[in-house]
Amino acid sequence: MTAERIWGIVPAGGSGSRIADSGIKGEGGISIDGKLPKQFIRVGGVPILVKTLKALFNAGVLSGITVPVKEEYIGLARELIVEFGLTDRNILFVTGGETRQASVFNGLLSIEKMGGADIVLIHDAARPIIAPETVTAAVEEARRFGAAAVGVGATDSSVLSKDLFIESYVPREKLFSVQTPQVFMYDLIMEGHRAALSDGITDATDDAGLVLRMGKKVRIVPGSPENIKVTFRGDLDRIR
Repeated sequence: MTAERIWGIVPAGGSGSRIADSGIKGEGGISIDGKLPKQFIRVGGVPILVKTLKALFNAGVLSGITVPVKEEYIGLARELIVEFGLTDRNILFVTGGETRQASVFNGLLSIEKMGGADIVLIHDAARPIIAPETVTAAVEEARRFGAAAVGVGATDSSVLSKDLFIESYVPREKLFSVQTPQVFMYDLIMEGHRAALSDGITDATDDAGLVLRMGKKVRIVPGSPENIKVTFRGDLDRIR
């Protein structure tokens, strides 16, 4: 029986402009254009991207991870793999696209060239605090339902508004903040990306949405508020 192939995609092609604009260089960081992409900022001596890759591999379910990254940073990314002892892991760097959607699709194409996969897990490079049990739960739900996305239930009341006036309240139990990882059967997410491109959609920021627009269901996997995406300066202290 052929072993199940579960590949991760960690798009790391973003510029992290909101952190870069704050003037942070990071600890021991090297910036090519004067603004170090946030995934390469060192926190506690370790780049955010490295923290994220280690966290994903710690779940023990991934066959490998494809990392789409800007071409000018591929060399730096490879150096980090050596520096932090990840050379025994199956990590493939590919050129990222102009958008997150394009980067993820490049990652999918790289997996296709290697013979495909059974399941694909897509996770933000700037979410380094992902619990192993959340990864395994998301993979299991994707096996059962075809697609799964980690989310955290709303704790505050939410409303619909018009011109800054409340129109109605939305039942809290129906609201989730969607995070990553998002996990899919490989053929399903490939179909979702190709359908989006065929329909002229090129800047989607959420992969589950590409599956939803085909009329497919996406299972919510309960996540943790600790699974933050590093976006602002204060977030760096939260992941130390």
